[in-house]
Amino acid sequence: MPPSTENSPQKGLIVTSNEIVHAKYHFSLWQKRVFMYFVSLIDKDATEFGLQKVYIADLIRFFEAEQNGTVQSIIENVPRQLFETAIQVPYRDDDGNERFGEVRLITKYTKPQDRKPGNSYIELKFNEDLKPHLLDLKKQFSKYELRYIVHLQSAHAIRIYEILKSHQYRGQIELDVDFLKTILEVDNKYKLYGDFKRKIIDKAQQEMSANCDIGFVYDEIKSGKKVVTLRFTIFENKGDDKNASRKTLKKTNKAVAPPASGQPPSAEASAEQDTLFLELQPVVIGEWGMSPTRLMELMKTHPAEQIRQAFRVTKRKAHAGGLNSKAGFFIEAIQKGFTDEQEQQARKKSELAAREAKRNAEAQELQKTLEDLQQAAIAEIHALIRNMVEKDAGIRTHAIEAIKRSQSWLIKREIEKLGDEPHEQTFRENAILREAVIWEIVAQNKEGFLPVSVKYGEQIKPIANALTNRYGVKPNLDFTMKTFLKMQ
Repeated sequence: MPPSTENSPQKGLIVTSNEIVHAKYHFSLWQKRVFMYFVSLIDKDATEFGLQKVYIADLIRFFEAEQNGTVQSIIENVPRQLFETAIQVPYRDDDGNERFGEVRLITKYTKPQDRKPGNSYIELKFNEDLKPHLLDLKKQFSKYELRYIVHLQSAHAIRIYEILKSHQYRGQIELDVDFLKTILEVDNKYKLYGDFKRKIIDKAQQEMSANCDIGFVYDEIKSGKKVVTLRFTIFENKGDDKNASRKTLKKTNKAVAPPASGQPPSAEASAEQDTLFLELQPVVIGEWGMSPTRLMELMKTHPAEQIRQAFRVTKRKAHAGGLNSKAGFFIEAIQKGFTDEQEQQARKKSELAAREAKRNAEAQELQKTLEDLQQAAIAEIHALIRNMVEKDAGIRTHAIEAIKRSQSWLIKREIEKLGDEPHEQTFRENAILREAVIWEIVAQNKEGFLPVSVKYGEQIKPIANALTNRYGVKPNLDFTMKTFLKMQ
């Protein structure tokens, strides 16, 4: 059965209280994605939480993740993880004291025990204690569209996006470093501010610049030599709707980027320059001493990958020693396209990986086509059976009698489970017996189903052969379908 889209987010609007946004918790990337996806499905007029259902394939497709068993297994385990998770929501008591209150996220979940068609979905029911934060939003609340976090690759980046989005109307917000570490639950992991800045703040800045509807720059506020507060300046990104909006940064954290001269760059080129500038400036400007103006000039006249290659080559050359001017060598490496053995090996590896990825994508597309054809064939078989039975109910009766005499261990086991002599209704209600009836009807009335077998055999067999011979992949064809296609 193909994934259902009845519970897929349309605009995907996330609306939560500001307390949830500033709550203390730590999620993995897929825990955060799944949680927010379910939040986006909440009916804005709902007064109670219900059990919500989402197909795993819909989640993978929405977040544009790789279709493989590993990702599916990760998602299948998220409901249990969320069931065992609590978040600490900040609040003030009657005396004005700042406190955290612990709240469980969900009270019920279901997950598949197998990966049979139609069973690959998960269900969640939110805890009623979350109603003030997700339903009865009478106080301050935040909202954003789910599409803006699709391409963010860390749960921390999503959290920072949510926090800054809730303060976008102010344009600027100061947040204590210790407070940020606390609500992200990374105070023990990143005790050094430099690590926290590089791994959390700077990474979120780069990802948001490339993917989200808002971006930010920040200033460090110190007490003595220690950075204690970050002043975030939040601005709106503008660009295409497909990859989320972007905007050229007017300033960076440590340097001011010069205004562009001549014709303005495209939105896509500006976004690439912004990302590249933020990526290089800590080393090229901060350590090698190149001016921001010179770096921007090089980015306007040379491809981004050529600059990145020159950067990597220069770093390795500098590490080996013997460079009088790192900035000077970097400029020459850009202009002359310097490379080294590691770059050449990396290029070969990348080309091989690209070819392999292309083959895998082609094979996956063929597998998907194969699955669609099987579903279409089964739908036609069912339609033919309905027509036959409407004209002659004895067709089903003959099939059931044959199944009762079947020597198949699976059929015999199912019938034995029932205890008493099974009735016709039993064969409708039991999934295994119902399926057996369908294929027994097909076997007893081959001529009527032969056109369907020929029609789909002509389409399915070449695809199955291509998967086997060209891609070395076993086609996803179940036994009954293989038997059906051999009727011709």
